[in-house]
Amino acid sequence: MASGAFWLRDETGQIRIEIGQRRAPDSDVNVEVIGRPVVDGIERRLTHALWRQVPGSSAAVSIVSGPVLLHRLAATVMELSLAQAAQAHPVEITGVVTWSQPNVSRVFLQDSSGGVGVEWPFELGEVPASGQLINVTGVTQVGDFAPIVKAETVEDQGREYFPRAESISWEQAMLGLAEAQWVKMTGFVFAAQREGGSARLNISTASGEMVARFPSVSEVSNLVGSVVTLTGGCVVDADDDRRLREVELWVPNIETVEVLDSAEADHFALTAVPLAELDRFDSTRSFHERVRTKGSVLHWDGNGRIYVGNGEMGIRVHSRQLQPLRRGDRVDLVGFQGRDGNHPILREASYQVIGSVDVVPSSKFADGDDLSKVADGALVEIEGRLVERIDFGIETHLALRNGAEVFVVEFSLSREDRIQQLPALGSFLRVTGVGVLNYDDQGNRMGFRILASSPNDVELLRAQGWWTPQRITLVVSSLIGLVLISLLWVRSLRRRVWMQTIKIEQQMQRASELEADLQRTSRMESLGSLAEGIARDFDGLLDRIKVQTTQVLNQERLTIDGRRGLDQARAALLRAQDLTKRLSSLSLARKPELESLDLAAFLRREVDAFEAGPSVKIIWQIADSVPEIPADRG
Repeated sequence: MASGAFWLRDETGQIRIEIGQRRAPDSDVNVEVIGRPVVDGIERRLTHALWRQVPGSSAAVSIVSGPVLLHRLAATVMELSLAQAAQAHPVEITGVVTWSQPNVSRVFLQDSSGGVGVEWPFELGEVPASGQLINVTGVTQVGDFAPIVKAETVEDQGREYFPRAESISWEQAMLGLAEAQWVKMTGFVFAAQREGGSARLNISTASGEMVARFPSVSEVSNLVGSVVTLTGGCVVDADDDRRLREVELWVPNIETVEVLDSAEADHFALTAVPLAELDRFDSTRSFHERVRTKGSVLHWDGNGRIYVGNGEMGIRVHSRQLQPLRRGDRVDLVGFQGRDGNHPILREASYQVIGSVDVVPSSKFADGDDLSKVADGALVEIEGRLVERIDFGIETHLALRNGAEVFVVEFSLSREDRIQQLPALGSFLRVTGVGVLNYDDQGNRMGFRILASSPNDVELLRAQGWWTPQRITLVVSSLIGLVLISLLWVRSLRRRVWMQTIKIEQQMQRASELEADLQRTSRMESLGSLAEGIARDFDGLLDRIKVQTTQVLNQERLTIDGRRGLDQARAALLRAQDLTKRLSSLSLARKPELESLDLAAFLRREVDAFEAGPSVKIIWQIADSVPEIPADRG
């Protein structure tokens, strides 16, 4: 609370207390006041007042704490939350209508505490005119952005002067806290038009743009180009979620507009200020006063970006003129001094071309130079290697590397020119353009970018060689791939050789085993052949001995001892025959050796072996024409 004055409020209203005491009371404290009453429109004051705290009291009771409390001040309605406003608190407010328009069911009402929006049902009759003093009763409800009052009854209390308006900036309005308040704002009118049932002015301020609306009968086109101060109700344009999008000023009539600088004045007759002095202190310069300066065009791209310099420095110029400019044009400028972030700017400028000069870059940077010396808004020349290209419609961005720093070059280029004129990646370029410094949110420098006016500002110094980074990457990747494939092939080959070696060793071992088996078989065959021959001859002899022994046994004159000896000889003979059979079995694995055999002669020889005794008679017969047959003699 400022010393010298404070506001005193109770459930019936609010009054301004002007005191002579050095200290004002703290907020929310119950006090008693005595002074001289003064009525100034809807504002009530006590002058030459004295105050004291009510004995035994500390904090005042909130007048908006209960849902059934009657609201008599616009400020207490605006202090409600949306949830509280939806509870239909009763309201009775006396104030001045600051804005209304026929056939529009919304008015603004201002009392000594502030402003509030009022929903006006048509069954109450015509909306009151702006400047009319009325007493409104109704209930609170939720509006599009803030709490409002829905009127139920109204009482006309005559005409009244508009209250004193508080001057606010565009930033303050964009906070939304000035909703429905009677405020004053200053700006430059750059357009006028009719929209629906109202006239509209487009206003440019030092921080942003806004809209001012007038009743449809107002003629506002003559204000274009003027600097004006507008007084009206501040209205927030919100979305469906009640989030602020923009603000408007609803002006009750054209009479509340104050023209500070008319568009009809000859502003090019002002004293020109050097460019270097625009960003320096000058006590004679006003915030909304036009400034005239001169300079040479450093950049113009038709998108509202103009940079004007004097050889050492440059400044951005914002203009709505469509007259094309070229680098080197000398221009006479009139506009409003301001800032765009950390960049100085001349807003809403008008210009005249007064000549042409040759402009050269104020600084030149070769590859590897210190780029921290690039000045904001100055024309510079920088060399670098093209590392990337990005297209945004007709806007083209080239990323260049100079030493360890990468910067971006921006310019407009058609698709056909982009295909024909842009150099390949990896080319070494020299670019000429305006340097624009980049800053972070804390205002620290974060590199820069270059604004080029045309493709002619990009000069090819050295074309891209065959060994581009992309091709080097491709070759290296291919070599790495070949090495990996070779390693895999060698590993596969070694595995195959190892497996083949195992197979060969197995085959050699098997061959050795087969050769041993063959040698063993060969020895067995030789032994079998020998044994077979011996057994065959020996068997023949045994057969004959057997026959003769049998014949002797058949004789009756043998003694018992002789017969016993022959029986032993016969047993030995049988064992000898068994032995010959075993010898013959050694040749069973032998492959048969076939030869021609005279069957008749063979049979005669064998039969002769059985004709040794008189008691044995063999009768046989064989044809003389029996042919020879293939047979094995074994």
